Amino acid sequence: MRRLRHRSWIVSTVLTVSLAGLLAACGAAAGPAGPGGATGSADGASGDPGGAGAGGGPTQAPPASSIAACGLLTDAEIKEVTTYDILSKEAGPQQGIYQNGCNWKLASGTEGIPWEIVVGVVSPGGRSYYDRYFSMMNYEPVAGVDADIAVEQDLTDSYMAVKGDTMVDIQYIELRMGGGNPDGKALELLKRMLGHLG
Repeated sequence: MRRLRHRSWIVSTVLTVSLAGLLAACGAAAGPAGPGGATGSADGASGDPGGAGAGGGPTQAPPASSIAACGLLTDAEIKEVTTYDILSKEAGPQQGIYQNGCNWKLASGTEGIPWEIVVGVVSPGGRSYYDRYFSMMNYEPVAGVDADIAVEQDLTDSYMAVKGDTMVDIQYIELRMGGGNPDGKALELLKRMLGHLG
């Protein structure tokens, strides 16, 4: 049975932080570009997911990625899908997991709390990272997406996909009554991102 997906942004944030803590507790060895010490380029291009190496894996950051998280969605695409203008765009670590990330704040008209798009990318090494840390999760597969793997994370109304050796993770934080993202904006944004991967 499909689980209810009406959770608040606060629950999503707590779960994300908990996942980051779980990875660390399992022996994640932060490389030189770990959380709080990003060494990626100004556009966010870095292959280090901020803790690869759990369970005795690599203890150094993967090679820098040529795929910048902020480059996977254009301003025009975001405006078309969400209908909102962009207030800000910032490259950098996201969700306590991804060094190669990007955060867009949107002119959503919600006073003091703009809606957001949060993206994390692991590339190269995205497929192995997904297999190692996320393949055992009870995520719901998503059809109709140009990717080798596409799932909806059932507690956060966000999506994760693997295409080739690149893993992308997107969350559309929309603070409104009832929570959730039933209008399909996050999924459409994921499809646009995958389209930029070729």
